[in-house]
Amino acid sequence: MQLTTNRDLNHYIDRELLAYPVAAGMHIFKGGLVGLKTDGYARPLVGADRFVGIAYEEVNNTGGADGAVTVRVYTQGDFEMAIDGIDQASVGQPVFANSDDGESLVTKDRSYVGCCRKVLSAGKTVVRIDPLQNRVHSVMHVVEDLAVAGNIAERAVHAFAQSGWISGFSVVNQGTAPTGIDDLNPLAITFKVGAATVGHVTFNTNTAFPDVNAAYHVSMTTSVAVVQGDVLTMTIEGTGTADPGPFVVQVNYV
Repeated sequence: MQLTTNRDLNHYIDRELLAYPVAAGMHIFKGGLVGLKTDGYARPLVGADRFVGIAYEEVNNTGGADGAVTVRVYTQGDFEMAIDGIDQASVGQPVFANSDDGESLVTKDRSYVGCCRKVLSAGKTVVRIDPLQNRVHSVMHVVEDLAVAGNIAERAVHAFAQSGWISGFSVVNQGTAPTGIDDLNPLAITFKVGAATVGHVTFNTNTAFPDVNAAYHVSMTTSVAVVQGDVLTMTIEGTGTADPGPFVVQVNYV
């Protein structure tokens, strides 16, 4: 419906602080990383939460219901953080976390927080937080229906236009129930940059191929550096009765 009169809208420019309703029973400490539960309420960050910022203040909602109080968080800026294993070569690398104080370069089962801006000393760095994931790029590659025991020889998926870090891979089912994949009939997917393997998953009895319209996130121990001109390739090896149906491969990098 079109406007028939003038209106005034609240206008915000680069709001550094935003308030989020806090989940029931949660105690958020000043300086902690804050994540959102799937219902949208804030809590001390847990791995795989959507990271929304760094707590500006302490808020205790241990005796309150969902949304009884709010917490203000910093949504932008550079923050000093202690990260094991950080060194000068880590500048530009994405940073992840699995708790309100658990920053790491490890991607597995963690939430993306931001990127290393500067190394101050061994294990201590400056991280530019990125709650909106503005620096994250995704590449999608559609894999055709390979039918039973289908294979793809090494196939180019993406050429990087600039240097960066691969932070994760996902395999997304396109609406067809997979069949015949088990320990005797596995399906292996391998990602490489040049001759180096940067990601791999074997679907079998214990690691099930994603069901209809679901996704499987391929674990990475750490992000992988790429430079301008590098080409990411993918190889698929199906065995026996393995039939995944059509699916999509998603690659995330910063």
